[in-house]
Amino acid sequence: MTVDSSFYVPNGKQQFVNGSGVPLANGKVYMYIPSTTTPKNTWQDPNQTTLNANPITLDSNGMALIYGTGDYRQQVYDQNSNLIWDTTVQSIGNSGLLQAANNLSDLTNPTLARQNIGAVGAGGLNQIISLSSGTTLTASQLGSFVELTGTGSFTTVLPTPVTNASSLLTIWNSSTAAQTISSAAGVFTGSFGSNGSTLSMPPNSVVQLIADGTNWNVTFATYMPGLRSWFQVTGNQTISQTGMNLFYQITGSSAYTLTFATPSGNAAYFVVVQNASSVAQTLSTPSGVFSGPLGSAASTMTLPAGGCVYFACDGTNWCAILAGGISVTPSAGDYSQKNVTTQYFTQNYNGGLINLFRNGTFDVWKRSGTSVTATTTGNFSADGWKVITTGASIVASRTANNRSGARTLYAQLVTGATSVTDVSIFQNIESYIAAAMAGRTVTVQFQVYNNTGSAIVPKISAGYASATDNFTTVTSDLAATNLQSCANGAWTQVSYTWTVSTSATNGYQIYLDLGNNFSTGAKTAAIAEADIRVTPGVSTGLNGSPPIPEMRSIMFEMAFNARYFQSSYDNGVSPTTNTGVGLMQLQWSSTTSSPYFPVMFATQMRADPTVTIYANDGTTGSISSNAGDLTASVQHNGMTGFTGGTSSGTAVIWIAFHYSATAEL
Repeated sequence: MTVDSSFYVPNGKQQFVNGSGVPLANGKVYMYIPSTTTPKNTWQDPNQTTLNANPITLDSNGMALIYGTGDYRQQVYDQNSNLIWDTTVQSIGNSGLLQAANNLSDLTNPTLARQNIGAVGAGGLNQIISLSSGTTLTASQLGSFVELTGTGSFTTVLPTPVTNASSLLTIWNSSTAAQTISSAAGVFTGSFGSNGSTLSMPPNSVVQLIADGTNWNVTFATYMPGLRSWFQVTGNQTISQTGMNLFYQITGSSAYTLTFATPSGNAAYFVVVQNASSVAQTLSTPSGVFSGPLGSAASTMTLPAGGCVYFACDGTNWCAILAGGISVTPSAGDYSQKNVTTQYFTQNYNGGLINLFRNGTFDVWKRSGTSVTATTTGNFSADGWKVITTGASIVASRTANNRSGARTLYAQLVTGATSVTDVSIFQNIESYIAAAMAGRTVTVQFQVYNNTGSAIVPKISAGYASATDNFTTVTSDLAATNLQSCANGAWTQVSYTWTVSTSATNGYQIYLDLGNNFSTGAKTAAIAEADIRVTPGVSTGLNGSPPIPEMRSIMFEMAFNARYFQSSYDNGVSPTTNTGVGLMQLQWSSTTSSPYFPVMFATQMRADPTVTIYANDGTTGSISSNAGDLTASVQHNGMTGFTGGTSSGTAVIWIAFHYSATAEL
């Protein structure tokens, strides 16, 4: 070990982000003399030889080289000329590197955070609160910098995120004990969230929280107990617990591996690694992964020559949260910076589909009208979806999606009944579509509204068909697994990631089990915004920050679902309904005995369908005519259409009828 008096020089290239942690791609930075609009020079190098333009235009990652001397008034705008912040910043030490007041790296230094945090989120950080015992914060205290002090552990309860969307809190645990943060509703989501209603903060940790209308999103977290020393690495090296909080410089011209200490039991420690060698080097962790916006989402990570990364341990993973000398392009499967990552747009497509569910919007209700009684054998509700119960029947119906920030008009509601002991909703995915998932990592997500009177924990399970599109027997691929807890009276996003069997090429089945808390008609639950897609590089397990769901237009979904079910009735109107809307009609110039009538489908169906004919009044197996209702039957049918007719021998001038055709899985 070589120790000298060198100090860790901050990264010369800094990144600017908005209040949600999203880089300000192609944004602009104006630098002035404090309290004026008089421009003040900055440079691209610490020797101050190359001037920056004013304004400075940020690159596609929101980054720029900015060196200066003294204090500056800094105005930062996004690419659409929206002001992000206007505040005073200062250069740091001898390096002259400007400290951006709203850059997330400010939070590593509580003093700077107190001074310079500026306007982030809704209203910025407008007050400082010091707490030394259990406290329930009020809505008027949102937008605060909260410092937790003392030597004992206590719980700080946050206001509900549901009615406080876009509100910001920054919390610093300066105490010597672990502290608990609890929310009045929802869970703590995001890359650093717990996916539960409580969040544990070790000593010396800092978190930034933004309410999204449903949950508290942990947009940033870091640990800074203090850099202790400098260590030079010249070959394969393993970091012990006593080697935490050190700056590691990798030197030489050979490739080797730097192995981190196990994250378990080491929360709140950090490591800074600089690759000063001439070749790429490998970083490895014995458990967990390298997470965060700059991580690999795997147990190994390549650090290119010249790269320098700050890693913080959260007790499970090593989080790569600050970097210099390397690209800040998000790693595979990282959706924390959705507007700058290509990962969202390069997922495995199948015929242009990202979301492999059909009718994930719950817009199409052609099969049953807008309400159906679901039994213990299972019944179709919204097209593509089946509801199955145990103990007794329930009602499944279309309802408005009233979630704050909802992406769709409708949701599916299930209403309990006496003796009901379980309610599940599932969909069978055809082999042509499911093939895109076979052998790949996928993420499923739903929005769940719980109105059963107490918290519920939905379960996800999955399996593949025994033969191509034959779901008579389904082999388990994912055993029933608990999703995020859903508090009563609130919407909760539930999401899970797993690797699908290669046998999914036969077709795939997804089950969402809502549990047994449906014993009366007053107990209800709704699901909305269903999405399942291939997500390469995403870690398996509960997913607190899934990608934005693909919610397609009803025009697409109507055509998609017509492959499996068609009818002459309007969307939301059940077959057997007495209606003239959509009625098929034929007329002859003279009386005709035993007429036949052809029907061409709007879309070729999945297989030869089962066709049912209805009279105008909804009578099954009949057609209407000028001579009254006549018995009718299907004479020929195929995937593109059918021919119906009547053998009654009655002479008629006109006939009218409805039909339905199902080729469901």
